[in-house]
Amino acid sequence: MRIFLIIFDTLRKDHTGKIYGNDWIKTPHFDAFAKDSIVFDKAYPESLPTIPVRRAIHTGIRTFPFNHKRPELRTDDIVKIPGWHPIPPQQTHLAEILL
Repeated sequence: MRIFLIIFDTLRKDHTGKIYGNDWIKTPHFDAFAKDSIVFDKAYPESLPTIPVRRAIHTGIRTFPFNHKRPELRTDDIVKIPGWHPIPPQQTHLAEILL
C-alpha cells in the first residue's frame, strides 16, 4: 500500500478538476490519480496558516492550545506564535507511525 498526503495551500477545491465538480479546468493526471484513491473531501484544519496545520497533521497535536513554554519546544527563532516551533525529536509523527 502506498500513502500520498497531498496538501494544497491557497487553492480552492473547486479549482482542482473533475473530482470536485470543475469541468473547465483540465487536470487529467490529478483526476486519474483521484479516481483510484481514497479522497477525504471533508478534512478541515483547526487553524491557519499552513505551517501549523501541517504540523498538526503530521503529529496529531492540536495547534491551539499549544504549550510553547515546554523546554523541548523552545526556539530562538523570530516566529514564536503557537504551532510554529520545530517538532521535538522525541515526538512521534505520521511518517514514523506508517513505517
